[in-house]
Amino acid sequence: MKYHNYEVDPAFLTEGLIKWKITGSGTWFLGKRDSQKYMVKRYITIRYPDPSLPKPTYDMYMEEFKAIRSKQNAIKKAFERYDWRRDHIVTEVDNFNDEENYYVVVTPWINGAVPSDYPFKRLSFERFVAMAKEMAEEIRKIHAVGVIHSDLKIENFCYVEDGPKLTPYLVDFDLSFMVGKAPAFDVVGGSLGYQAPELLEYQYSEDDSLGNRLLTPAIDVFALGITFHCLYADRFPDCAGHETAGDALNAGANVTVDPLFDRPIGPKHKVSFKALLEAMFVKDFSRRIKMEQVVQVLSDEADLTGAGAVLSVDFEEPWPEDGIEYVAPEELPAGHKFRSVKRAPNRHYKIIKTNGIPSFGDRNTLISLGLARPVGSSGAAPTSPSAPAPSVPTPPPAPAESIVDDGPWPEDAAGGFSYNLDNIRAKGILSIKKEVDGGAHKYRIVYSDHTLLMPGNMVKITRLITK
Repeated sequence: MKYHNYEVDPAFLTEGLIKWKITGSGTWFLGKRDSQKYMVKRYITIRYPDPSLPKPTYDMYMEEFKAIRSKQNAIKKAFERYDWRRDHIVTEVDNFNDEENYYVVVTPWINGAVPSDYPFKRLSFERFVAMAKEMAEEIRKIHAVGVIHSDLKIENFCYVEDGPKLTPYLVDFDLSFMVGKAPAFDVVGGSLGYQAPELLEYQYSEDDSLGNRLLTPAIDVFALGITFHCLYADRFPDCAGHETAGDALNAGANVTVDPLFDRPIGPKHKVSFKALLEAMFVKDFSRRIKMEQVVQVLSDEADLTGAGAVLSVDFEEPWPEDGIEYVAPEELPAGHKFRSVKRAPNRHYKIIKTNGIPSFGDRNTLISLGLARPVGSSGAAPTSPSAPAPSVPTPPPAPAESIVDDGPWPEDAAGGFSYNLDNIRAKGILSIKKEVDGGAHKYRIVYSDHTLLMPGNMVKITRLITK
């Protein structure tokens, strides 16, 4: 039996009808044409609109359909330079509308892929690093032509054993988009656990205008780091009690990499895989390591400093009473891992590392870390970048009255909505106030470094401040 020139594999036939299998955003079967096997997938949610619909409804659905088809064709054109057999980037080779007006996409089928329960954790570290390098190189290539995958995870690579080598093939570009053409907040991609903090911020914000600022190739860097961790450690990184790593970073909490990764990637630069993952998990996406730099580090061609993962430190003026001055950029300790230093209460300083982890210290802490020196002293400050900051208690949280205004909107309270003040403080929220916006009941949530205006509903608000 044929379906649009693709011979249907007998395993997908029942009494002469196609037995479609369910996948994330549609259904599929295994087809064949000219001796090559293909995955033939039709989207459940994307259909050519019925011409009999009222014109306003028809026009609305047609606009959506054209936008999706235009996006997919732009990605297909961007990938014309790549051959899936050589570059291991498996993109669509055909698309069309079928008789039921479903949008159908055809991609090559990867023969010999290992099963989903393959024991990646049993790979030697050297084999894992070699595979990780190829995965990063494939993402680097799609970024080079302006494509963001947007849904990287273990399942969106096919892994084929080739002797001692495990070759990854990058697949599933359904949620991908071109740089500068971010999707709307309510259809943005990403799978739970793999989403970067800025992607979660976009989803929560419900403001489409933030898309092109927040959604950059850095979301793929973060997701690939999570994928590496899940492959080799067989689990997600520790998220300090939060649902995902992205949630933890948005709340100002730590994301802890498994000790399994505390091994040098190569003999030349001796960068540990743990340090690389920490650079991939930096909360501030503008300071997160780039994919081409990930490839360099995995190739042992550069250390994190040489790859550009470590940037200059963002200093806020010190407390005048402390009598210190910050060192010049060229005087920063070699290989330092600090991103910013900001003033904190009680003449302390909040020190953020490049992996997004904060600590607190006083003037002596900054001097011991090589970040500052007494005013008028000659020469650079003492350097000891590996010395841990003295244990200084985090400033006490603000009283509850300064965090919550006057409770939730009545309709939310009636639905079981209530504030969990401990979790609100843990997420770094300074205040929550009810606000009417365009007639809608919303909440203005002020963090230490940004503000979100969120709708009053039990889905997003509850997850944000009551868990």
